[in-house]
Amino acid sequence: MYSTNARISISSFNPKPNDRGYNFAILGENIALHPDDDQSPLLSGTSYAAAIGAGLAAQLLDFVRQEDARGIISKPDDLRRSDCMSAVFAKDGKERGYDCMMPWTLLETVDEDRHGRAEKSRLVCDTISRTPKGKYR
Repeated sequence: MYSTNARISISSFNPKPNDRGYNFAILGENIALHPDDDQSPLLSGTSYAAAIGAGLAAQLLDFVRQEDARGIISKPDDLRRSDCMSAVFAKDGKERGYDCMMPWTLLETVDEDRHGRAEKSRLVCDTISRTPKGKYR
């Protein structure tokens, strides 16, 4: 897992991307472990990006197993396979050979003022279902 800053720009300390598959990158620069403590140092590194990426994967696995997703995503356990999770992660943009992960794109069609919980869940499920490999219907 490679690191980006909050603007999805690739961090300068990343190793070069490899040419054998995906090069996922997610926020890993200037991480505040104690956001209420102004004296706490900001942390950066690919290890922080890996933890954030793993947390995102865990959230997606939990989400597709919820009742709201049951009728929309017919095979939620497929998301446990690396090729399926990679397809969801890879739907976002590329920058200089890195596959930049932008979790908020799962919510890009959700209007907080108009959509109720069930509708928000359906919209997120639809976004997951529209992966490049189309594995989730």
